[in-house]
Amino acid sequence: MKNKLSFKDFIKVASQKKGLLKKVLEASNEIHKNKLNGSSNYMITTKEIANIIKEETDKINKKQTRIKKLKRILNENNSDNNSNIIY
Repeated sequence: MKNKLSFKDFIKVASQKKGLLKKVLEASNEIHKNKLNGSSNYMITTKEIANIIKEETDKINKKQTRIKKLKRILNENNSDNNSNIIY
């Protein structure tokens, strides 16, 4: 049987995951700024941490994809409305 998290605990865990991803990105940016011969870097971590990072980056990518789709839909609707105006 899986342990069920309370809502409060769920929010705490989600916040910690976002905090972890933020720290990793900050460290990556700092390495990139200080490294003169390229931007690639890597991190050795446990499978659990790798899964957390992947999960969080997937959420970010999904959100960005949704935003792009909404902008495209709104732009298409605006252009359709403008073409129907009769002067």
